[in-house]
Amino acid sequence: MWKSAELAVAINKMNHIPSVIMLQETFLNPSKSFKFRGYDVVRVDHASGSGRGVATLIKDGIPFREEKLSDDPAVLSTTVKFENGEAVDFINAYVSPLDNRQTTREVLEKALARPGIFFAGDLNAHSSLFGHKSTNCRGCLIEDLMAYHNLVTLNDGRAHTRLQEQR
Repeated sequence: MWKSAELAVAINKMNHIPSVIMLQETFLNPSKSFKFRGYDVVRVDHASGSGRGVATLIKDGIPFREEKLSDDPAVLSTTVKFENGEAVDFINAYVSPLDNRQTTREVLEKALARPGIFFAGDLNAHSSLFGHKSTNCRGCLIEDLMAYHNLVTLNDGRAHTRLQEQR
């Protein structure tokens, strides 16, 4: 997990400043303030701040709207309208390792039932499709949903998807 100051340093080292950043397992709760310079922050927190929260950061000046897709507190949809007029739905999700297969399927089906999305999430799934040595039950579910919705993965296992706290 990175602190926001460490995330800012990492972003400043990039050759291109991202227009949209999606974070999962934010550990924020409604009483915690979270601002990130240069970005509007849209977030869904878990009441306890226990880690289920997600946040989507949209670069200042880019129009967007938030839409609630589910009663699940860990799914966030943000429609972003870019300068070229194209609108893209960014779906940001966290699925706890404690959630059962049916809950996971229901949450993801609602999120994936839309055309033209960009989906990112911490799904606590393992699949050789996205670089794991083995595939678990949740990984099979994700593979099935990706095939059904004609989705591709950008995660091929060569890049780290979890950032460890810098000490």
